[in-house]
Amino acid sequence: MSFSQTLSTNERAKAARNAIYSALSGCIPEMAIDSGAVIVVYITMLNGSDAIKMLATTFTSLTMIALVLFCGKICNYIGLRAAMTSSCLITLVSFLMMALAPFLGQFKLVFLLIGCFIYNLGKPLYTACWFPLIDNFLRPEDRSKFFGRMRFCYSTLNAALLFGLGWIFSKFENSTPPMWLMQSIIVFCGLAGFARCLFANKIPINPDIEDGAAAPASTQNQRYSLREGLGVSLRNGPLVGFSIYFCFYSIVSSSIAPLIMVYLKSDVFNATSSAVMRIAAISLSGALFGFLSSNSIIRVLKVKGSFLLAHLSSIVIPGILFFCSPAYSWSIWVIGVVSFISTFVGAISSVLNSSESLALARPGNKTIALSFFQFFSCLGVAAGRFGITAVLACGMLTPEWIFKGIAVTKFQSIFAISSIMMAFFMVLIVLLPAFVPKHEDYYEP
Repeated sequence: MSFSQTLSTNERAKAARNAIYSALSGCIPEMAIDSGAVIVVYITMLNGSDAIKMLATTFTSLTMIALVLFCGKICNYIGLRAAMTSSCLITLVSFLMMALAPFLGQFKLVFLLIGCFIYNLGKPLYTACWFPLIDNFLRPEDRSKFFGRMRFCYSTLNAALLFGLGWIFSKFENSTPPMWLMQSIIVFCGLAGFARCLFANKIPINPDIEDGAAAPASTQNQRYSLREGLGVSLRNGPLVGFSIYFCFYSIVSSSIAPLIMVYLKSDVFNATSSAVMRIAAISLSGALFGFLSSNSIIRVLKVKGSFLLAHLSSIVIPGILFFCSPAYSWSIWVIGVVSFISTFVGAISSVLNSSESLALARPGNKTIALSFFQFFSCLGVAAGRFGITAVLACGMLTPEWIFKGIAVTKFQSIFAISSIMMAFFMVLIVLLPAFVPKHEDYYEP
């Protein structure tokens, strides 16, 4: 019997609430840095260049790939609660550093970037301990419902914060707030990030896996070293197959939404700012509806059918976008509909990958197994986004070519290539555990 099944219904419900409160606290600093909503404005006010703005928002993928496996080992050694508290302290310290940057004269931008980098050093540690932590109260049948509800709340708060900040900024001349207000927002984000551990540490944890190095010797002996844990993960066929599939799936799926925004604001499409904001709002609505309905859809289609839906959608969506040329007035409307569908399916896919990764992590090796999966997932995201950035920056594609009398832009070419790639990656879907009739490896869906 798993530890989650020993908890009462009320204990599991209370743990789920604390986990959601923790996630909501954590989304505030992530909104500030990862979405660029706050940090880009802050760097602009400090007279930072476009390159510095991009650098400040791209540390995450690099640190996740480099450190998430090592952080899994750290979680095993110091315990999940200590790891969570440490990651939140790193968040608080890094945001305080960023808030102090304007006082450092010519070194202000260097100090700000160091703060951003330190913040991103804490993210792999948080990721490595978060999923093993919530696995303590999540029964297999509760996973998709919990992840759908948590991410719906998360996305709703993110949207409210973005709209709220936009409204506040609009009240100032040229939509530029005073420096003291930006510093106050940065400090608030750091405090919210630290509050994450105050809720997370209330989640009940199986005593056999907690307390890190202070655990009894018998318990420590059951723990795997990083090398042993990786060995166990590599011998877990379904986990390896799922990780490889999701790595390739993420190369395309994670890049479609940002590429749409870049396409709309490019010189070739030149959509108005109001049109871009409406598309962004439609995309966010798709994600909200996706998270809200994910549990019902997965229950009806089952895991196998839901993965098929997600993959086929990732083939069709960029294929449709290929035909959305600036020459057609209806293209902006089609892009709006496709953006909604893309984020709707993306939300379901997000719930699926979280639920399945927990189902595949073998007891006794969950921390390193989940870090193993996160490594491949982040690798796919980084490869997709850096790859498209390189293609656009280096001019690898012709700016325009003719297809049946219509000019096709380089963005449409990327959409076409993305669709073809996802069709090719379809052969990897047999690696998913839901498509394997029977196997002897650990799998608890």
